[in-house]
Amino acid sequence: MNDVISVANTALVTQRYSAALANTNAMTQDTIHLLFPGLKKLLNFQRKFLIRLEETAELPWAEQRWGKHFLDTVRLYIHVVLLHSLNSYTRSSGGAIRCL
Repeated sequence: MNDVISVANTALVTQRYSAALANTNAMTQDTIHLLFPGLKKLLNFQRKFLIRLEETAELPWAEQRWGKHFLDTVRLYIHVVLLHSLNSYTRSSGGAIRCL
């Protein structure tokens, strides 16, 4: 769970930094996209997932199926969140990918 929170916090900070770069015209949009690949997909995934959780919270207790959202989005999660994390890791470590 801490990994999910860490990725969410990183995405938020990255999004704010990206927006600041765009607003100050410090870099072109193409350069920003190269620095933060997949950021829009990550933020879109988080937004949609949060909406689903909020909708579930509004249902009567007997109808709440919290695990369904995690099961329905596991493949998309792997694609979007873990690839974003991998991109961040490989950039910060000089391009080396370690096998765990």
